[in-house]
Amino acid sequence: MADLILFARVLQGSAEYPSQHVQHPFFSDEKALRHASNFPVPRLIRPMRIALAIVMLLALVPASFAQPSGATPGANKRCDAAEKRIAREKKDVATTLEALGRERKARETCATRSGCARIDDNIATLEKRHHRHEVRLVRSRNDALESCRPS
Repeated sequence: MADLILFARVLQGSAEYPSQHVQHPFFSDEKALRHASNFPVPRLIRPMRIALAIVMLLALVPASFAQPSGATPGANKRCDAAEKRIAREKKDVATTLEALGRERKARETCATRSGCARIDDNIATLEKRHHRHEVRLVRSRNDALESCRPS
């Protein structure tokens, strides 16, 4: 029993083996004891590991969370909203162009008069929609220029 208590104290770092080495059933010698995989980490290394983990986490935090020194938060929000609106309108323009291309290709291969008329109506509608999206894109770009302009 005394051997187990001494072994537990050695593992905790509060005691050392006496000069007469006590054989432990799991470890044959002192060198094997030092290199055992289940040997607990010394007390000073645990706080160092925690501090290192905190430093690594702080290094991973992007600098974009920091507020620019001369900018007001309201201006940034308006600028960000305008940029999002521009991206959304660009996407809408692209999807309308793709749909127009599909409808024009379908118009080349239509076989019936009613089918061709329906496709022609779709093409006219898509062209109007495309024009509206382009107008909105120009308006959004102008708004972005005003709201993102540095003061």
